[in-house]
Amino acid sequence: MEPTDFFPHRPIYLDNPWLVYCAAASDFTMFIGCTGIALCLAAMAFSRTANGTRSVQLVMAVFVFLCGLSRLVAGLAVWWPLDFVRLAVSAAGAGFSLVALYVVATFARGVIALQGQVGTMHELRAELERLKRESS
Repeated sequence: MEPTDFFPHRPIYLDNPWLVYCAAASDFTMFIGCTGIALCLAAMAFSRTANGTRSVQLVMAVFVFLCGLSRLVAGLAVWWPLDFVRLAVSAAGAGFSLVALYVVATFARGVIALQGQVGTMHELRAELERLKRESS
């Protein structure tokens, strides 16, 4: 068997051509949804209310767009030989997913640390109130 002959679902698609259209329709729908989500994230990042989350929102927007782009290419690859394009988009998405993981993990670590400080501040305030009541 040649590497170009590898298409594990060929018998299923040949017997049920409507599956090709359903698979392509779901890929195109995923692309539209991911593009919409990416645009919303980018719009939020450039709004005045980003408040320190701009980099996370932009990274997530690019990541979600690349995920959608991979679905678009997968849908088009049903009819056209886009193996190298599909590989390039998948590789870009995979590489960028590691960037997104780093950015989101760094942001999450900061949020968790901040939540710990807020808890400590609440405890400190409660202790100050208790001391005020005792001293009165």
